[in-house]
Amino acid sequence: MPEYLIGLDIGTSVTKAALFDRAGAEFAVASRRTRTLSPAPGWFEMDAEELWRAVVDVSRDVVLKSGVNPLISRG
Repeated sequence: MPEYLIGLDIGTSVTKAALFDRAGAEFAVASRRTRTLSPAPGWFEMDAEELWRAVVDVSRDVVLKSGVNPLISRG
């Protein structure tokens, strides 16, 4: 049974996920824009809840786009 890996890139404006097989072939990519907050001059931060939601969303989206069955487990 094939094995897959999800790579995540959490940047300051976009969170991305890509699904690869063990040989490095890319199956799907998904991304979601995220906000950078500036509560004071020269300060930059990101909302942790928004980042977590983006990670969950892109992870789900990349699996759905790929058509890979995420429920198959290795015995």
